Amino acid sequence: MRFFLLLLFLAIAPLAFAQNQLLDSLYKRVQDHPKQDTLRVVFLNELSLRIFKNQPDKSFRYAQEALLLAQRLAFLRGIGEAQNNLAVYHLMKGNAGVALQLGLEAIKIGERAHQAALLASSYSTVGTIYHNQLSYDKALYYLSLAQKLNQPVNNALVASKILNALGSIARDKEKYDSALIFYEKALLVMRDGKEEYRLPEVLNNIGVVYQRQNKRDLAMEYYFKALKAAEKSENKRGKALTLANIGNTFLSERKYKEAKEYLLQSLLLSKETGNKKSLSSGYMAMMQLENELGEFDEAHKYMVSYYDLKDSLLNAEKTRQIAELEIRFETEKKELAIQLLEHQNNIQQLKTNILVGMFIILTIASVVIYLLQRSRDKKNRHILNLEIDYLTSQHKELSEKFKNVLTGGDKTIESLDQRILRKAIEVVENNISDPLFGVERFGREMGMSRTNLHRKMKAIAGFPPSELIRSIRLRKAAALLLSQADSVSQISFAVGFEDQSYFSKSFKKQFGVPPSEYLGSIGQSAN
Repeated sequence: MRFFLLLLFLAIAPLAFAQNQLLDSLYKRVQDHPKQDTLRVVFLNELSLRIFKNQPDKSFRYAQEALLLAQRLAFLRGIGEAQNNLAVYHLMKGNAGVALQLGLEAIKIGERAHQAALLASSYSTVGTIYHNQLSYDKALYYLSLAQKLNQPVNNALVASKILNALGSIARDKEKYDSALIFYEKALLVMRDGKEEYRLPEVLNNIGVVYQRQNKRDLAMEYYFKALKAAEKSENKRGKALTLANIGNTFLSERKYKEAKEYLLQSLLLSKETGNKKSLSSGYMAMMQLENELGEFDEAHKYMVSYYDLKDSLLNAEKTRQIAELEIRFETEKKELAIQLLEHQNNIQQLKTNILVGMFIILTIASVVIYLLQRSRDKKNRHILNLEIDYLTSQHKELSEKFKNVLTGGDKTIESLDQRILRKAIEVVENNISDPLFGVERFGREMGMSRTNLHRKMKAIAGFPPSELIRSIRLRKAAALLLSQADSVSQISFAVGFEDQSYFSKSFKKQFGVPPSEYLGSIGQSAN
């Protein structure tokens, strides 16, 4: 098999020159054809597709231009192809929901225009999106549709994409022999169709299969083949992925110098292309490497970057879920439309029923979401209060614990979220008597921008920073009231409230009674 694939690689490698010629030709066609017509749309879409691997942002701009022009000309095929290109771009950027929506829009265009080639390409894109979301059944469904439609069209680019995706699904399911067969077929299709667009990606995936089979030498052989192919074709995305795999291999072997060299190169390229999934993996790998080297400050920086990016990807995941609900609605609407055509006498009644049903569903959903939000906020407030109490009561013990960690006496380390919340509480407590202490200063002392602080506090505590500050002030005030340390007005100043009326109002909202009655209410509860 190794000998066969080596011969195959040598047969495909010269295609890089032909691909560069194709790009030069496409650039020239776009420049030489300024006329705003359907032919320009075709050139723009083809150029957007061909430069995606090494110039994704430029690819995005060409696809946007093609989409706007195609919409103005009512050129359905051009609209669908542009949407499909944009779907691939947004998937790479981590916007899975947007990508899915665009891909399915392209499918609808393909069905309306009866374009088999567009449908095959769009189905393969949607299948790839679902594969990235680990929805294997949906991925296989769309990839099989793409494969069926592409057979008479015989588009090598689409065929290689389908086979590569099928190989990756088989690899994820640990069916390594099947995965290698799919990857071999992808290489053959590229050779026969004189396409090398996906060559680095497929060679890299073969390396991953061998890596998982503990065939380290074979894996590295294919990684370096993939790297060479990526450099020859200027495929930055494929190069970043391959460099990361080489770096991770060296990291697993504790060859830290080599690992760092390759991982940093991969991170740089991932940032350049904006590939969020690759960036996330890179930050995690660098965090592990710096941690093993004992560079804990550097490891912490990569950890912060990883979690910031993770938050972004989670938001994208929510968008994907919303998009899936919208797609389900579109599918149901399409089925209803078929029924309406078959029963034309009932069209108006069916429309009315659908609208009423949708209104009822939306009303019920709105009420349920509102109640769930109220319940979640209540639970978050309770959890935050417990966390503040716990962290405050354990401050001395945990300080000693962290001293032991720094000196190597204790290996237990808090999670990043716990550490951030602890620091936040300490910062607020240190400034509790300062009425001017607000979110801006809070962010500076935490070493975060206002936006990052807001997002992080919402993620950890369930509340924005301003509410966290107010909650800590009020809980401190409650403790002082219980100890009868001073008068209500002096206590309000001591915890940073200049306006006693606002203090009383906030205190009552937090504890259910005004500060003057708080001690008595606690006594009654005890009785």
